[in-house]
Amino acid sequence: LARCGEEITLASTLESYARLGFLQTIDEALIFINEVCDDVLDVIKPYTVAPYNLKLLHSDKKNHGILNGINWLIGNSTNEAFLFLEKDFRLVESLACSLEQLQAGITMIRQGTAQVVKYRSRYNAGRPNWADIMYRDHEDDVFDRQPNLLCNFYHWLENPEKRYPDYFSICHNDPKFYCSKAYYCNWTNNPQLFTKEWWTNEYLKKYPDLLVNGDPSFGLEGFMNWHVGAWNERNFVVAQGEGMFKHCDTRNLGV
Repeated sequence: LARCGEEITLASTLESYARLGFLQTIDEALIFINEVCDDVLDVIKPYTVAPYNLKLLHSDKKNHGILNGINWLIGNSTNEAFLFLEKDFRLVESLACSLEQLQAGITMIRQGTAQVVKYRSRYNAGRPNWADIMYRDHEDDVFDRQPNLLCNFYHWLENPEKRYPDYFSICHNDPKFYCSKAYYCNWTNNPQLFTKEWWTNEYLKKYPDLLVNGDPSFGLEGFMNWHVGAWNERNFVVAQGEGMFKHCDTRNLGV
């Protein structure tokens, strides 16, 4: 998901996918462009031909917002597992490591171990990592005030399952993933994997306004974390491993 004005960031992101062999390996890659312009199309074009597999799904000069972009991508994808990425998350792990983590995530989702698997890099998260900036060394105070921020602590706590055994559990080994209930793990628009069926059944069917929302400024993170019953109170499980995507927005501290 990208938009006009973000072509430098997008170019660096796509280059990382190609350099590490990610785009050449996955069998389906779709991109949705808001407020399309020639500069963005020029960035995308080299990746729409062999050996890459990027398909420009939708683009016009209107800003449709993040929610409509996600719905459009999900509605047109052919795989049941859906990995959502914004333009400013570069790949920073090897292809073998990335595929191993993706397969682990797909396995956990299929087995019902987790409903959402997050893939922002644990130790190379990029800038800004607001959780690290604001909550490090204040974990207990933050948890007492807002327990859904707890899962972010895994970015700097070496063994979160030992410090918070009631809220972190190791739910997959080789590679290792930690699981937490949604009540202790806020929704973000960072890289994450879930199934189309889960998104459709748990959100689009239960919240019809999410299916057709013409407001490009609609805040998906705000809705999920603050609308009563949308996320925090649901019995969903979130898994987090070593991750493989680093936040790098060239217009906002990104390098």
